[in-house]
Amino acid sequence: MNIKQVLLFLFFIVGMTLMLGACSDKDFSAAPGSVYTQCVDVRPEVRCIETCNDSGHCTKDFDYTIGSSAQEKDILFINDVSGSMYFEQQRMGSMFPNLLNNLRDVNYRVAITTTDISSADNPAHPKNGNGAFQDGRLVPFTSGRYFLDGTLSNEQSLFEQAIAWEQTDLCERNGYDYDSRGNVVPPSQQQCPSGDERGLIASYMTFRNNYENFIRPVGHMAVVILSDEDNDGDTSKGEFRHLDTNIENPNNYIERFRELYPNKSLSFHSIVIQPGDTQCFNQQLQPGHPPGRYGQTYAELSSLTDGIRGDICANNSNYASQLNAIANSISQARDILPCRPINDQVDIQYIPEPSQQVEVIKNFSQNEIIFQNLPANTQIRLKYTCQSNN
Repeated sequence: MNIKQVLLFLFFIVGMTLMLGACSDKDFSAAPGSVYTQCVDVRPEVRCIETCNDSGHCTKDFDYTIGSSAQEKDILFINDVSGSMYFEQQRMGSMFPNLLNNLRDVNYRVAITTTDISSADNPAHPKNGNGAFQDGRLVPFTSGRYFLDGTLSNEQSLFEQAIAWEQTDLCERNGYDYDSRGNVVPPSQQQCPSGDERGLIASYMTFRNNYENFIRPVGHMAVVILSDEDNDGDTSKGEFRHLDTNIENPNNYIERFRELYPNKSLSFHSIVIQPGDTQCFNQQLQPGHPPGRYGQTYAELSSLTDGIRGDICANNSNYASQLNAIANSISQARDILPCRPINDQVDIQYIPEPSQQVEVIKNFSQNEIIFQNLPANTQIRLKYTCQSNN
């Protein structure tokens, strides 16, 4: 073997050694005493410095600034389209400006879905748009869009037309086809929308499938249910055994949302027959009218997420005040922390310092901080430390 061949052989051995070393398992955890920058949030402004001591214990120090204005808020209305709801749908539509007028400084999106879920007993047919308005799909506005975002001058009329459901109106004018449990009675299936309302499953399908790319990865998600029933939880009926009915437990609903959108917060607002409101309950017991039910599950979910608990039997002025309250809740400045701070300690600084008192609500079940009564265009600097997962 000549010298040239020896050199080529040595180069081959060295090259193979480097390649094998590059493919071998390595420990990429922080070395004791190391400090490096790591972004763990989808927002580029959220950065942290991770520090590890000699024993390998690591912490992450966060220090970043967010703005109070133009925060992203996605708002989903769940419309109960069963018979008996047309009057309430019309009232919601006419009072909608009370929500819009309080969202002027918010980067919002508003969409509508229905409580209608497909099943063997509730297949696709004309009353649900041949399936187009089932399973959490978004109801299109007459503009052709699937959500309102403040760019159209006629959003009030668009929402009013979309929330007042034609098939609900036809059902009420032509006579109900429901039995005492709210089920559609054959053979009149084509006349009334489904009387089995599954608002939580429907909205979860909206979350999971993100139809029309309505839901953004960061910001706040507000859900508003309009219904004179509770979320029907009768999972014994065979036609619903294919559904993930665990979603209908409020705590599971929140947890599954967080799995899908870890960088969003959630509030659930319920305009329903509130539990214990016998006057509203009795008001729904009209001859030939499907009986209403206390919105127990929806109300519980509102309480768990600091949402507004509204009254479906309210008059116009009270509908207006309820929508004002929902809009004010949605509009509050919020931040979703990428982790829970050690001892729940967060240092907050406002730039400029506001003249009025700001109420800070720390909801660590969602790693969320809410800033109430914070003036627009205020910067918020947050500093806190979390345990590292390394």
